[in-house]
Amino acid sequence: MILADIEVKTSEIDGCGVFLTRNVCKGELLIIYTYGISELIHKDRHDKACSDFINSPEPDIVDSSVRYIYNWFIYDSFTRNNKSFGCSESDFVNHSFNPSMIYHCGLCFAARDLKAGEELTVDYRFFLSEDVNGFTDMKSGRYIKGLNGKKAFISSLKKLNEIFKDDPLYGEED
Repeated sequence: MILADIEVKTSEIDGCGVFLTRNVCKGELLIIYTYGISELIHKDRHDKACSDFINSPEPDIVDSSVRYIYNWFIYDSFTRNNKSFGCSESDFVNHSFNPSMIYHCGLCFAARDLKAGEELTVDYRFFLSEDVNGFTDMKSGRYIKGLNGKKAFISSLKKLNEIFKDDPLYGEED
């Protein structure tokens, strides 16, 4: 679910992209990645489903798993195999090594102040599991491979800490 005002249009990165139609402030929550019915699945089930992308016994898992941390993945029922893929604007968020959003546990926050017209991007290394094949970045030609769950979790926490360190609520305790 995209919370910002956006439009989907042709991207210079790849295919279609998601572009802001209004300015947003650093730290603003922009996207919540959940498509309704979700469940946590263990790494073993995920790995079995992803061992053969083309002939997977569970193709929806191949298309929809997002690794959180350690041995757990979230599995969303909204996938291309149920003919709904591409119906959500968030399906068109492109990769960048210098993303406009920081992804953390299904949430995307503005990495900096963003202007209307900027494309919303994330670093796909935070989406991909380290034990599945990656792909080549269209702009840089660099290979994109997923981070292990713990590294992705800690790295995104550090990035969020940097974003919110100047917020008046930072450091407050209940």
